[in-house]
Amino acid sequence: MQNLVVIAKSKELKTSLKLFCEKYGFIISRFFQSINDFLEQKQKCDAIFVEYFEEENLRRLLKKSQKAKIAIFAKDEFKEKLGTNAKVFFNGNFCLLLKFLSGKSYVCIERKTGRAVDLENKVSTFCLEAGILPHLSGYRYVIEAIISTMLDMENMRFLTKQVYPKVAQKFQVTSSIVERTIRHALIVAGQTGKLKKINDLICAQVFEPNERVSNGQFISLVADRFLFSLKILNSKDDFYGV
Repeated sequence: MQNLVVIAKSKELKTSLKLFCEKYGFIISRFFQSINDFLEQKQKCDAIFVEYFEEENLRRLLKKSQKAKIAIFAKDEFKEKLGTNAKVFFNGNFCLLLKFLSGKSYVCIERKTGRAVDLENKVSTFCLEAGILPHLSGYRYVIEAIISTMLDMENMRFLTKQVYPKVAQKFQVTSSIVERTIRHALIVAGQTGKLKKINDLICAQVFEPNERVSNGQFISLVADRFLFSLKILNSKDDFYGV
């Protein structure tokens, strides 16, 4: 669990950050009224949420807390003034804050619990349980293909023309290599009998243990089922709005 500190005078901002952390499983270890108070305490932390109101002290904070992630909250009129001094700038967009804290490209929310989870980790864990292991060349490709499909389910209609090229571009290989290695990974997983894990995910007896599953069937089913339990965040999501 990350150790978070809030430096803010605004009651509204502190309340919003407290609600944010409670909702998504982060813990604020301490609140400070000023940057000076924080620097005097010499408290170690993983991340700092700071309200912009002291330009000189903010520079000191950035200089002395280089190992910590720093999110600066400020009104629009101060954005240009902050310039390149700011490690990160936020203006009420808590979706971006989730991504900032996790350090992941894709963050999603579990619909039942409301907790933030790492999408890539969620998909890769399922693939491991389904018998698609890291030593297989298609392991990374199938994870990326599932995520790409989840981000836009329309991609599933154009697997060959849209999904494979995107995955190929990311890993600097050809689309045919992506298609072939994913197919090989599914064949190997099918031989172990672990692909029946798909039935558990979709809560229906669709495939027999040793039945052949195509690339399209696997990617579309897994992507579709995960979207029922997860909400993928995008930059337009703003949960509390400061």
